[in-house]
Amino acid sequence: MSLIGWLVGVLMGGTLAGAVAVVVGARPPLPDHLSDALVAAVSAASVSLSPYGMLALVILLVVATYLGAYALATSVVATALPAFSLPLASAVAPPVAAPLPLPAFEGERFARGLMIGETAALNAAMLLYLPRMGPPLALWALMVGSLAALDGVARDGRYQRALAWSSWLLPMSWLAAAVGLALFLASVLIGPFVRMPSSVRVDWQMGVVETSGGFCACTGYRGGFSLGNFNFFSSPQLAGAPNAPSLSAHESGHTLNTAAMGGVMLWINALDENYPVFRRNLAYAELLAESRAQGLSGAPRHEFFVRLWG
Repeated sequence: MSLIGWLVGVLMGGTLAGAVAVVVGARPPLPDHLSDALVAAVSAASVSLSPYGMLALVILLVVATYLGAYALATSVVATALPAFSLPLASAVAPPVAAPLPLPAFEGERFARGLMIGETAALNAAMLLYLPRMGPPLALWALMVGSLAALDGVARDGRYQRALAWSSWLLPMSWLAAAVGLALFLASVLIGPFVRMPSSVRVDWQMGVVETSGGFCACTGYRGGFSLGNFNFFSSPQLAGAPNAPSLSAHESGHTLNTAAMGGVMLWINALDENYPVFRRNLAYAELLAESRAQGLSGAPRHEFFVRLWG
C-alpha cells in the first residue's frame, strides 16, 4: 500500500505544483496536453479569485493533504496503542520494559506513502526551475525522496545517510530547517552574551548539526527536538551518542522524516506532540522517528515505534 500511496502523492504533488506554476505565470513542466489541461482548469478556477487568493488556496490544499494523511495514519496506529485520553501529562511507556514495535497497518502505509510521494514531487517541481542544475537536482530529489516508500531501502543505513545529507538541498525540508538555522545562530552567536552558553557537534554520517544548551535550555525544557538538519538538546549528556539507541538517534529520525515527508509534516507533529494536542511520545511522527534509534546496536530504548527507519 505504501507504493499506491506514493503514486497518489506524486500525482497530487505534481498537480498542486503545476497549479502554482500557472498562478505565477510559468508553464508547468508537463507534456503539452497535460499542461494545457492544467492551465485551463486553473484559469477557470481563478475567475473569482485574485492570483494571491489562488496561491493561498493551493497552499491550503497542500497543507490539507498532509493533515489528512497524518490524521489517517494516527487513527490507524492508535488501534495498537494502549488506551489513553488526551492531553497526556507525560510520555507513555510500553507495558513491558522493552521496545515495542507496532504492527504494520495498510492504512498507515498508504498515508505514509502519500506524504513521501507528495513531498518528492513538490521538491522536484521547485528545484526544476533552478538555472542549469535544476533538472538533475529535481531528478535526484524525486528519486532519493521516493525511495523512502520502499521498506528495505528506508531501513538501509547508506540510504539514510544519503537522504539526510540531501535534505540540505530539499525546499520542503527548509520549511523546518530555516527556523532551525535561525535558532542555531541565536544559540551560538547571541547565547554566550546573555549567559546561555551552548555546545555544538556535527553528526557527519547524517549531516546533522547538534546544539546542546543555549536557547534550548533557557525555558527549563528537558529533552530534544529537531528542525530539519538542526537538532537541539537541553544538555549534551541527555543527547547520547548519535550512532547508538539514544535521544540523538531519535532526533535524527525526525531529520529523516522531514527529508522524506517534508517540513509541513514536522510542524503537524510539533502540534500533535505538544500544544494543543499533547500526544507526547505516541504522536505518529514520534513513533516513526523512534524506529531509527531502535535500528541501531546497543541497549534498546523502552519505547513504542512504527518500523520505518530501522
